[in-house]
Amino acid sequence: MRAALLNEYHRPLELIEKPEPEPVAPRDVVVKVGGAGVCATDLHAQEGLMEPAGLKPPVVLGHENAGWVHAIGSDVTTAKPGDAVLIYPAYSCGLCVNCRRALDMHCERHQFFGLTRDGGFADYVLVDERSLIPLPDGVEPAAVAPHSDAGITAYHAVKRLLPRLSPGTTSAVIGVGGVGHIALQLLKVLGGGSVLRPGVYWFPFSLTSTWSMDRPGRNGMSRYAPLKEPLKSNVIDS
Repeated sequence: MRAALLNEYHRPLELIEKPEPEPVAPRDVVVKVGGAGVCATDLHAQEGLMEPAGLKPPVVLGHENAGWVHAIGSDVTTAKPGDAVLIYPAYSCGLCVNCRRALDMHCERHQFFGLTRDGGFADYVLVDERSLIPLPDGVEPAAVAPHSDAGITAYHAVKRLLPRLSPGTTSAVIGVGGVGHIALQLLKVLGGGSVLRPGVYWFPFSLTSTWSMDRPGRNGMSRYAPLKEPLKSNVIDS
């Protein structure tokens, strides 16, 4: 199969041919990659900045992945070949104390696909059954692959604010980029108050206005506008 390998820092990724992965452990799942997002973390990895997170070249990058189940291990019960899935990038064992307390990111056996294990910049990627999130019918993996990182990052921030998002409140999303535009949508869906995005950003008004912001701005882009009274808001800085 083809794979984009980080072989050394400060160099372009190398397009190589390597054997297609196969299930070895009982919970192993091989996913045929349908979409792989490029994250700023991938650029930091090329610059040699991700060693504190456990990265050591050579490794196949790519942690924002989605695709279709290709092959499964002997104990896999929640997925079958052909299923469309999103891949949660953090590996957790499900057995240690932290996992049993739902603190998966602090798993004693923590790994991360695309950093400490080969990721999805390849035709196929080997993951654990616990990392699979089933996709609804009609959802193409390539359309949602970045949500496995950018989406859960935004959701984590919004979820912490939900107890405060009652009717009459206002939330401001500062920085409507790759993560912020998802936070904006989540606030509209999950929250009970108004949402605005102050400032001038590269996201076009025609796109973000489709998410029904309450104060989207004007002239084709979001712009600062004077308010008639002081505004108290929850803030998500993305």
